This record gives sequence, structure tokens and C-alpha cells, in this order.
Amino acid sequence: MWQSFAIQQSVAPQLIGNLPEEGENYIKFANGTLIQWGVANSGSSGGGAVSINFAVPFIDALYRITTTPEYASSSYPVFLTSAQRVNTERAVIYFKQAYTAAVITGVNANWVAIGRWK
Repeated sequence: MWQSFAIQQSVAPQLIGNLPEEGENYIKFANGTLIQWGVANSGSSGGGAVSINFAVPFIDALYRITTTPEYASSSYPVFLTSAQRVNTERAVIYFKQAYTAAVITGVNANWVAIGRWK
């Protein structure tokens, strides 16, 4: 049924530098792959949108970004997040209530962006 396999060392991505330390939120690979991550907070007021500035700019705007809502409380057990690529240095995350589409504040979303640095 399930087959295990090993990635040959010659095809496995090679990490540049060391694994990230506490507080760092990106990792670069020799093949040009760049992975960045973090947590966005919707704030206590505002329009339900948060700007994310990447630690390392992507080489182009073809990167992909995904978000995952983080359970906040019984007040907001379910809410929606989405991301918009703005440019190579910035993206925006939007927060909305699941059933009413109203702006939601005071919650977090985890995000991951994958693209290229070279």
C-alpha cells in the first residue's frame, strides 16, 4: 500500500545558513526557494485588514501566501481570513466573521508565503 522513499541528496533543497532561530521567520534555500511565516493580528480597531511586510523581499510577485485563522474565543469560534499579494515586499491579510462577513478585530491568523529569492 504505502511506499516509503528517500530523497536523493542531489535533489534535496540545500539550506543556506542555519535553521531559523527563535524570532526569525524565514528560510532560504540554495535553489532560490524562500519560505516566510508569521502571525498577523487584526488589531482592536480598524478595517479588518493587516499589512504584512516580509523580512526578505521575493524576487517577483508570483509567490503564494496562505492564512489560517487561530481560535480566539467563544465570541469568535469561526472566522475567515484571506490574503492579497500587494508586491514583492508586502501582502495584506483580511479578517471577516464567517456568517455575517462583518469585520472582526482582536484575533490572529497564521500565514505562510512561499516563493523565490533568486
